[in-house]
Amino acid sequence: MRLLLPIFIIIQLIFGCSNNQHQQTETLKTEVVDSMVAVVNDTSFLKFITTPPVKTWEPDSADWKLIDKILRKADSEGIFDFLKKPTLQSMKRYYRQYAFYINDEGQRIVYINALCEILQYPEETAKGIIWQKDDWKNTINLVLDGGPCYWQVKINLTEQDYFDFSVNGEA
Repeated sequence: MRLLLPIFIIIQLIFGCSNNQHQQTETLKTEVVDSMVAVVNDTSFLKFITTPPVKTWEPDSADWKLIDKILRKADSEGIFDFLKKPTLQSMKRYYRQYAFYINDEGQRIVYINALCEILQYPEETAKGIIWQKDDWKNTINLVLDGGPCYWQVKINLTEQDYFDFSVNGEA
């Protein structure tokens, strides 16, 4: 966990530490924070969890620290108890997709979608069927079922709390 914070800070310094709020009308470039974390600016997905027009924002290094603090709070309150080893370190072994948006009350929200594995799907080509991995770095992956391999949580940075935590069911 201590290694992730310097990585976040370095990336923020490279890409600029702004906290700009702006209306988003198209998909922006995805920022890959590390091999397990991607900031996905997929506004086509965000319209399902907030009222259009979708407004997004860009986190700065202080925001990443606050996200980590709120996740530690969630961990201490037991929301990750479904994991075999319910610790923040276990949670961070998941691929995590982050989306940042402004809700109807003007509050800064972080949507985290976690996946224990990247799914593959069949694609028919001239050479036959090949298996392709989902583009998890650019598109929010919604998986039905799958149990504790997939979970989601929202963080309200304005109120410094988490909400809408859910773990996928099993078929």
